[in-house]
Amino acid sequence: MTTKTYKVDGLDCAHCAGKFETEANKLEGVECKLNFALGTMKITTERDIAETEKAVVRILKRIEPDARMSAK
Repeated sequence: MTTKTYKVDGLDCAHCAGKFETEANKLEGVECKLNFALGTMKITTERDIAETEKAVVRILKRIEPDARMSAK
């Protein structure tokens, strides 16, 4: 199991952040915890971390096209 923390920029509202977190947690073997106020996200995964990051970024871009995440 791998856990990694990210900085998330460009999420405009708490509703979009919640929607993103819900969708990311639907990925098999992935637990995502987003702190909208701090702009941070922690991902714990049983999957390959690179594959998980790509899947999470796709969800993020679908919900908030201008948002971006980077490793902390």
